[in-house]
Amino acid sequence: MKKVLYYLIIVLALFGFCGCFNKEKNLFNKEDRFNKVLEENYYGYGWGEYNSEGIICEELKDAVAYTYHYFLTDSGDIYRFHANQLFSNEKNCIKTDLGNSDLSFIYHRGFYNKNHQLVYTSMYEEDLLTPEEFQARSGYPLPEAQHITDDYDFITESDAGDVILIKDHSIYGYKTNYYGNTPPKRVNLGEIPQDEEILYLSGALIKTDKAIYSLSILNEEECNKYVDIKCVTQFTKSSLTDFYDRIIFINESMLVDDQFHVYGQGRSYSIDN
Repeated sequence: MKKVLYYLIIVLALFGFCGCFNKEKNLFNKEDRFNKVLEENYYGYGWGEYNSEGIICEELKDAVAYTYHYFLTDSGDIYRFHANQLFSNEKNCIKTDLGNSDLSFIYHRGFYNKNHQLVYTSMYEEDLLTPEEFQARSGYPLPEAQHITDDYDFITESDAGDVILIKDHSIYGYKTNYYGNTPPKRVNLGEIPQDEEILYLSGALIKTDKAIYSLSILNEEECNKYVDIKCVTQFTKSSLTDFYDRIIFINESMLVDDQFHVYGQGRSYSIDN
C-alpha cells in the first residue's frame, strides 16, 4: 500500500510539473506568435523595429492616417512625427497649429476636409503647404482625390499606388494606370460586416472597432505558380486581429504596438483583379 501511494505521489508531482511547464510554454507561444505574425504575415518584407525602447507619443492612439512624418487624429489635429528622433518637447511627435475639426483624411500626401477638398499637402519631409504654396514652390501637380468621381466614405492610396475607397461598408479599388489616358477600372475588393464601425482606411489596411482587414491575394499559390492564372485580391480579416488590443496604430508603412514600439516596411499588394 505504501509502495502504491509512493508511486501515486510521484505521478501527481510529474503531472503538476508538466502542467506548469505547459502553461509557461503556452504564455511564451502567445508572445512568440505575435512576433511571428509581425515578421511573416503581410509585413514580411524587411520588417524592422525603429526604436527598441519605445517611442514617446501617446497621441498616436488617436491617429487615423499617416503620411511622410505627419499623422492626423480623429479630432482633426495634425502632428509631426519621427520614430527615431525627438522634437523640442522631448517627444517623438509634436502638435502643429494647422489642424481643425473639419479635416477628414489623407490622400497621397494631401490632407482633405469632409467635403473632399484639399487643404494642405507636403513635399515629403518639408512643411505642410496650402495648395497655392505647393504649386508655387514645387511646380508639381496637386495630389487630387477628386479625379475619382464616386461618392465615398473613406479614400486612400495604397503603397502600390492604387486608389482604395469605401462606401457603405463596400470596398472598391482603382488600379493605377501608368500608360495612356484610359480611365482606371473599378474592381470590388470585398465587404466589411455591417455590425462593425469603420475607424479608418489607411493604405491597404482597414481598422474597425472589432478587427483589422488587409488586402490579400486569395489564390496566391496558384497565381504565383501558373503564368495563366490571374491573382485575385480582396480585403480579408488579418491574423493581427488576434492581437487587436496590442496595436495602437497600423497602416501599410507603420505599426505601433501597445509598448509604443514602431515597426515599418510592410508588404504592399497591387490590385490585380
